[in-house]
Amino acid sequence: MKNKFLKFLFAGLLVVMVALAFNKYGFMESKKDKIVVEKWENLYSGENIQFYYQDKQDMNIQKLDETFKLKELTKEEGEDLKKALTVLKWLGEKIKYNPNSMSSEDYAIEIIKKSKDNEISINDKDYCSLYAEVATAAGLNVRKGELRAKEVNKQKKKYNHFVCEVWSDKYNKWIMLDPANGHYINNDGKPLSAMEVISKSGDNIEVMGGNESKKYIKDIKKYLYSYTIPIDNSIYGIKKSNSFITYIGKGDLPEIYINNSVIQPTIFTDKDLLFNISPKVKYEAEKVKKDTTATLIFSEQKNDNGKSNDKVNNKNKIQLYGGVFKDSAMEEKYYVSINNVWREVKNSYFQLTLDEGKNIIKLSMDKEKIQREIIINCTMEK
Repeated sequence: MKNKFLKFLFAGLLVVMVALAFNKYGFMESKKDKIVVEKWENLYSGENIQFYYQDKQDMNIQKLDETFKLKELTKEEGEDLKKALTVLKWLGEKIKYNPNSMSSEDYAIEIIKKSKDNEISINDKDYCSLYAEVATAAGLNVRKGELRAKEVNKQKKKYNHFVCEVWSDKYNKWIMLDPANGHYINNDGKPLSAMEVISKSGDNIEVMGGNESKKYIKDIKKYLYSYTIPIDNSIYGIKKSNSFITYIGKGDLPEIYINNSVIQPTIFTDKDLLFNISPKVKYEAEKVKKDTTATLIFSEQKNDNGKSNDKVNNKNKIQLYGGVFKDSAMEEKYYVSINNVWREVKNSYFQLTLDEGKNIIKLSMDKEKIQREIIINCTMEK
């Protein structure tokens, strides 16, 4: 018995020693940020952005409705929120939420059909995609959103949580739903949008639907540092935009490097104007107030396999594409300064390789007046 105990003790010590060695010598993934924004005089303050939503006459959406009789399911409900909750309940009876589930590339019809034979569980990102597709087929206007925690790369577990918003004619605003958990949020008896939840910092709110509402309030507070929505919310068809809008609080800095990769092209703002625009308002460029200042936007260069293209001259470096956004379109001609070296851009986009240390990027339309300035600090892997 004594020898058996010593063997267990030795095995336990060995596991601890190996874990410490992995941590000390860098075998475990580093939590340090490779890219940190030090200055971001590049916040968008206008409302001149054209959003896109799924065409409800799309054959795939029509097929989804015909297969599951979604409009029939919601026809007795008078207003949008009640319809949205009916769809939420219907979907929750078929699909379960598991935050640790692998991502799925299946569309709603395939996932729901599979659930008839086996219990299906999906993560919150996929659950939002699934709900957005089903609710759209039921006739609702839906968009997906991503809530993120502060200092995402230092989070030990999840750094984000996906939600949906449904447009309500009754309340004349977007209303946040959490399809994975079956919740929506009230304040003084009125449902809140994602931006309203953020503005209240998760306080003085009432969680409706689902289970464990007290625990949910505690959890959701972690993810209220920023909120991201896509410009193009369509599910099927060719995307008209691959860019996103992200809200951050006044005085906060964007986090553009997450999970060893630069985030998708994103316009940052500290105003809620863009998040309140109705999907039923037709965008007419001549009627929208013009932007006074252009805005820089970046994306990371990828290799043929879709992975970060980090290798440049046998050194670990990060390559970016840069562009300039104004009046819901990309500018073709402008000047950009990278570490005080100016270049003229004539074909919309420029390439940028981040150097070790500070990278100072400035934007000018005439090479004289500086419109934007960004400082990105980059730490290269040894």
